[in-house]
Order: sequence, then C-alpha cells, then structure tokens
Amino acid sequence: MSRTPGKKSRLRSIATICSIYDSYKYSDTARSTVRWRLIGLARGAWSRILLAVLIGLGVSLINVAQLSITGYAIGKMFAGAEVSVVLPLLLIAAILILFRAWLTYLKETIAHYIAAGIKIALRNRIYAHLIALGPGYLGRRQTGELLAAAVHGVETLEIYFGKYLPQLVITLLTPIVIFTYLTILDWQLALVLAFFFIAALTMPQWFNPSARRERRRHWAAIAELNSYFIDSLQGLVTLKAFNHGKARGEEITKRAVDLCSAIMRVIGINFAHIGVTNLIMTSGAAVALGWGAVRVVEGTLSIDVLLIVLLLGNEIYKPILELNTAYHGGLEGATAAGGIFNLLDTTPDVTNSPNATRTPPVAQSIRFEDVTFGYDEGKRPALSDLSFEVNSGETVALVGRSGSGKTTVINLLLRFWDPQHGRITLGGQGLREYTLETLRAQASVVSQDTYLFHGTVADNLRVSKPDASDEELKRAARLANAHDFIVALPHGYDTVVGERGTRLSGGERQRIAIARVLLRDAPILLLDEATSSVDAENEAIIQEAIDRLKRGRTTLVVAHRLSTVRGADRIVVLDDGRMVESGSHNELIGAGGIYAQLVSAQRVS
Repeated sequence: MSRTPGKKSRLRSIATICSIYDSYKYSDTARSTVRWRLIGLARGAWSRILLAVLIGLGVSLINVAQLSITGYAIGKMFAGAEVSVVLPLLLIAAILILFRAWLTYLKETIAHYIAAGIKIALRNRIYAHLIALGPGYLGRRQTGELLAAAVHGVETLEIYFGKYLPQLVITLLTPIVIFTYLTILDWQLALVLAFFFIAALTMPQWFNPSARRERRRHWAAIAELNSYFIDSLQGLVTLKAFNHGKARGEEITKRAVDLCSAIMRVIGINFAHIGVTNLIMTSGAAVALGWGAVRVVEGTLSIDVLLIVLLLGNEIYKPILELNTAYHGGLEGATAAGGIFNLLDTTPDVTNSPNATRTPPVAQSIRFEDVTFGYDEGKRPALSDLSFEVNSGETVALVGRSGSGKTTVINLLLRFWDPQHGRITLGGQGLREYTLETLRAQASVVSQDTYLFHGTVADNLRVSKPDASDEELKRAARLANAHDFIVALPHGYDTVVGERGTRLSGGERQRIAIARVLLRDAPILLLDEATSSVDAENEAIIQEAIDRLKRGRTTLVVAHRLSTVRGADRIVVLDDGRMVESGSHNELIGAGGIYAQLVSAQRVS
C-alpha cells in the first residue's frame, strides 16, 4: 500500500502546527519583540525579580570575601604562619559559606514564586482569550496544538523568569565588581581573565541560530505528537471498532521518534555551547596560572595574591556557567513564547461594540432581517437573505434537510459569529448593541451533543448557576425528569459522571442538560435537535421535560423529529440557507412542499 498520501497529510499537519510559530521565525526584530514582550509579562513581579538579583549579587560578594580570606589564609600557611593565626580566618570563611548557602536557598525560593505568579497570570489570560476567540477559532485549531502553547509553553517560562532573567542581570553586574577588585590586586592577571571572560560570553553565541532553529522544530514535534495522541484518545472507540489501533499506534510511534530526534539535536547544540564555554574558561585559568607562576618566581607577584586571583577567577566564570545552564531553558521558553503571543495576538471573530449595553432587553422577540452568512469569511455559504421572526413567548421550529443552515441560526443568535450581511435583533435592538455577556445571559441551549464535564452531577448542574442550593438542584432535576435516576446513582448528586459524561446514557445526559437550563432560568430557550440521539422511550421523557421548560419562554427549536414540531406555534422551513416555507404543521402539510415531503419520509432533519 502506498504511503505517499499519508506523508502528504502528515506534512500538511506539521505545516499547520508550525504556523503558530511562523510569525517569530526569521526576523531579528520579531525575536527582539518576543523578548521585550516576555519582559513585559514580568511587569507585576519586578520587585521580586529585583530582590532575587540583589540576593544573587550578595551571594557573589560573599563568595568574593570568602575566597579572598581563603586565599590569604593559604598564602600565610605557605609563608610559615602559625595555625592559631590561620584558623580564625578559615572559621570566618566557613561561616560565610553557610551564609551563602542560606542566601542561595532564599534566592531559589523567590525565583520559584516569581515564575509561578507569572505563569498563573498568563494561563488566566490565555484562557480568557480562548473564551473570547470562541468556537470559530477553536474549530480551526487542533486541541494538541493549543495544549502545547497554553500548557507546555507556559510551563517552560519557569526557567526564563525564575532563573534566566535574574541570572542575566547578575552575570552583567557581578564581573564589574570582581574585576574592579582584581585590578586593585593585580591589573595584569585581571586583564588576562577579562579577555577570556569576554570570549566565554560571546563566542558560544555562534550556536544561537542553530539552537533557535532546533528549538522551533522541537516545539513543532511536541505540538504534533500532542495533537495526534489526543485525537487518538478521543477517537479510541472508532479505532477499536475498525481495528485500526495498531496502525494508529505506529503513527504515534513515528511522531514520538521525531520528537526524540528533535530533543537529541537540541541536547547536542546545548553540549556544544557548554563545551566551548568550558574550554575558554579552562584556557583562561591555565594562562592566568602560568603567567602568575612566572611572576611569583620572578618575585613580582606574591603567592597569596596569586592564590586569591586564581580562586576569584572561578568566581568570575561562575555567573557564565549559571547563565549557560539557565540560558537553554530560557531559550526554550522564548521559543514557546512565540506561539503564546501568536495565540494572544489573534483577533476574536466577535467582540463587544464600544457602546454595547449591559441592560437586558425588555422584550424577548427575535428577528432575522435579510441575514447572509458564510463560514471561513463567507467562502462556505450557510445562510442567504434569511428573514423570519420569533415573537416573545412564541415557539418557532426550524426544519430542513441536513446542511440547510438550522444550527447556523443558533450560532448567529448567540453571536459566535456575525453575519456578513443583514441584521439580527433581540427585543428590537441589534445583537451588537448588547455586550456578549448580556446577550448570552438571555438564552439557554440544549443541544444534540450535550457536554458534561468530568465532575459530579451537582458540579455539572451548577455550571449554569454556581451558587445554587441543593434544593434548587433537586427542584430543577425533578422538572427535568432527572431526579429519580440521579438519586439511584451510587453517590446520588455527588456521583462523578466521567469525562464528557461517559458514565451516563444519552438520555440521562440530556435530562441533566435540561435541568441545567431550568436552573439558569433564562427567558430564551434554544433547542438544537435535543432529542435526535435518544431512543423513543427516553424521547418521551425528555419531551415532557422540554414542554415544561418551554412554558413562558421564547423558544427556537431546531427540529429533527416530528414530535418536536407538531406543537410549535410556527414552523420555518429552510433549504440551502433560505426560508422556503413558513406556517403551522397543518398548513405546511396541505401546501405539499418540502415540509410535506420530509414528513412523508418520516424525517424532519
């Protein structure tokens, strides 16, 4: 069997996933923008970052003092000083070591709190933005791709903000203090060490372009594996039913191997970077030692000064070593930040108008006026010049063949999208004149595919009203014909329903959805084929609950079965996104049009 189509599909998948990073791939300006925006995320944590830097500088200064005292003590021992003279110096050095260890622990703790605070704020911001982007954006992205940016990407910023950013400042400031001190001791050795310090700081930067490129590939591989793995888990039943599990597992293995290869390339560059740095530092120490030894023999340099300079030479390079350790983690965070900012820069399809009101409408009438809409910015037409009205308290059913635009009407009414042409009003005012929160608070939806979260029955009911009492939950459940089966569950209302409510039947999930809507008590009810996926027995129970739910509410029904249509005040028939018929059940049957054909076939889709 040819594998070419699979490869093409895979390449398209990789291209899609990589697109989240494309805006930051090549340009130095873009990379600089990402860095500045990352620094901007730390705006609320500057005081803690400054404290971490000051503590880091304190650790370095204590090290300078401790090493100077140690070098001086060893020099005195070489000169034949008594132990009683040297011992107090070594005791002071030991105390300084303990104090340095405590400060280091304090710095690491503060660094953790810095990173944790920034990550929490950023995750909240990403979640709020995803909510604002709405279903239109989410439908165009794979879950694993978003997971890579919103979860794994944010997590990589731990090292950037907790270690790399404070260490960068420490690495820039500490050598100034140390070199000033070394220059006072001996300017020639200070000059040798300064030369190698600059080389150790700059030469490994040659690896940066390769490191950035491999980091991008690494993150693309993570996103692809996440997407494929999550997709496989969500479609596990289908894979088992078609005996395709083994083939799918092989594809996951290939993506895992790709990720492993990407990780190994990143590790290889990291080792090269660290290896060059260590080589330069070792060379600097060797040259300084050789030159210092010659001068000690010549009598132009004392042994204690040489020992102090050599010990401090390690302290000069120590910030670079720590920066290198944090740099690669920081680079990983900066690479992931490109995807995060790309997500945050995405403009929502629908936003609040500048003068939108929070005052709910007085009347609950709905009106579509010459509405034309197509998905993908109009490239896939769904509705064309659609006009109809639902009066306050009226029940109107939308029927038509699959793809006629019924569900699109619901989506537009909730402002998941805005029409390209025409106007939709609620209570006589355009939908854009209300804030999104106010608009959506007016309506409750019971859909064909009810979504229940992993949690208890009570948790899922309280999605619509978080402060609802237990009695309110039970009252809503009784009205939805759900109370009896709920109390029969192992833990009643505290029973965990599983992810997507998998531990419940379709009819039970629908009744919980109806109870959730009753609990919310919104004036507009939107029923999107609410009984199409349940059996006849459950349909009767659910229909009884829906009839209670409709009382006193403006109701728009996307109908699939005849039982949900007969009782409607008016039926609107759609075909190819246009209204082709409107009237009562008997009127439309008598007209002998599309509705009559659907009914005769025992199907109202």
